[in-house]
Amino acid sequence: MKSSHQNARWVQEREMPGMYGMRLTMRLQRLLGRRFCALLLYPIVAAYYPFARAARQASQHYAQHLQHTAQAQGINLPHFSSYCHILHFARAMLDKLNAWQGLLHVGRDLLYTPGSRELLDEICDKGQGCLVLTSHLGNIEACRALIEEHRHIVLNAVVFEHNAQGFAQVMAHYVPKSRLNLIDAATVGPELAISLADKLSRGEWLAIAADRLPPHGAERCLQANFLGATAAFAQGPFVLAQLFDVPVVQLFGCRQGKHIYFSALPLARQKVTRRSERLAAQQALCQAYCANLEQMALRYPYEWFNFFDFWQPVDGGVHASHRTPSH
Repeated sequence: MKSSHQNARWVQEREMPGMYGMRLTMRLQRLLGRRFCALLLYPIVAAYYPFARAARQASQHYAQHLQHTAQAQGINLPHFSSYCHILHFARAMLDKLNAWQGLLHVGRDLLYTPGSRELLDEICDKGQGCLVLTSHLGNIEACRALIEEHRHIVLNAVVFEHNAQGFAQVMAHYVPKSRLNLIDAATVGPELAISLADKLSRGEWLAIAADRLPPHGAERCLQANFLGATAAFAQGPFVLAQLFDVPVVQLFGCRQGKHIYFSALPLARQKVTRRSERLAAQQALCQAYCANLEQMALRYPYEWFNFFDFWQPVDGGVHASHRTPSH
């Protein structure tokens, strides 16, 4: 088991480099349009790929876990290309910009998967607040923009501002409104919890990623089975799911071909009456979250955007599943 100090690089992982190329692409998009810039990503990623050793290794490691799990479930996945994987990541960043500029439209660019529209309609019709547990599988930023634009819902995103600083600066420059309703998770405490509860009571939504550990917070994690092996997940989002009496859903916006498919999946919580039951309930919810995450990874294999050793051992934490890793 590795020490917390050795895990610092994983816990505090930032977005991949290549922001200069993305800035250039965004400038050119203003002049030449979306289609040209989507094509321009191919040579940009091709130039970046030979120097992206860490990203290639992380991609290949993920592909091994994915293929093992697919074989165990009788799923025949096509050959996995790390170049295509990184290309999807670059396209997702461009999609974020397009979403906030209002260039992605429901029915043309964005399609709902079966049951997703109905689930969101049900929550919206009741005027309820909602806790959205997100991940770095797919394009949640595009989902956030589209929910706010098309459903007129205030969606507050709890983020760690130290992560993805380069791309955040690009977004802030080109689309200032993308920085609205961001809450820095570094300020977590009783006052923030009260503020979040107030927002939910007003029918606002709260989104938080559960697949990245907070900085200097590896000891506050749940360890669950994901793609056949144990991985660490942030405990905080599952604590919030217990704390707030609102619907809990997972949202995904995954690109396949010309479309981004919007999926909303409900997460059922256990009723907890005793303090001693809280951790077990958090573990169960975390494993349910992982089960959905795993199925989405198998459906959209190139949409996984955690380019680091996701299964690296972490000191501390508790297991959400005791299933023996398959490899």
